[in-house]
Amino acid sequence: MKNKNSFLTVLLVGALMLSPTKTMAQSNVVGEAIGLGVELLGGLFSKKKNKKAKKQQDVITPIPNNIDQNVSQEKIISGELGIFNLYGPVKSVVITNKTTMDGESWEDVEKYTFDRNGYMQTFKDYNMTYFLANSERDAKNRLIKISYDSEIEYRYDDLGRLVYESETDGQFFDTELEYEYDEIGYVKTMRKVGSHFTNPDEEDGYTDIVINCTVLQCDEYGNWIKRKDIYNNGWSVIITRTISYY
Repeated sequence: MKNKNSFLTVLLVGALMLSPTKTMAQSNVVGEAIGLGVELLGGLFSKKKNKKAKKQQDVITPIPNNIDQNVSQEKIISGELGIFNLYGPVKSVVITNKTTMDGESWEDVEKYTFDRNGYMQTFKDYNMTYFLANSERDAKNRLIKISYDSEIEYRYDDLGRLVYESETDGQFFDTELEYEYDEIGYVKTMRKVGSHFTNPDEEDGYTDIVINCTVLQCDEYGNWIKRKDIYNNGWSVIITRTISYY
């Protein structure tokens, strides 16, 4: 406001001095006064322009699809959360899979709970004691093998993410699943190979499926809560997850 008043004062003085009876020297003074006023006015406009530009720079562009791009593959995953591609203090997750093929759809629901260190405690509300009784763990106490009706093996990368999973019952099926991740840390593709029978030459028994995964929505922790999986055999699966935290 001070600069604005100064500018108006200079213009007023210049106006009073503008007269046909003024001398050349006085006219020069008037010219200098008007020049100073223009200079001050330019400074005011320049400051307003810079202030507006700064406000525009402070605006954060919304992240598409509600995906937290701060969650990256650099983040180490605790406990066995890596099996489920989960981050943070997860307490439980309810997973609903809606599969569609040849115009028909069906759903299945799974529920898992975890302790504060990220290790599984229950599965579908049943105590997992019997399930984990015959199990093996690595140096970080993560599951690497489970034996019950069938035998399941897990392998993790250096960041704690699941990269390999196999399951066999020694009689009817023997399959392997490999995982690849994108730059944010979400599962990008899966490849499932193996046999539904002990004899891989059995007709229609061998499996070689590539699954492309697209994250559709995430929560504030960066965990995806909706994903679409497209199988190269024609299957389509929409997965939704309800996640609670400590």
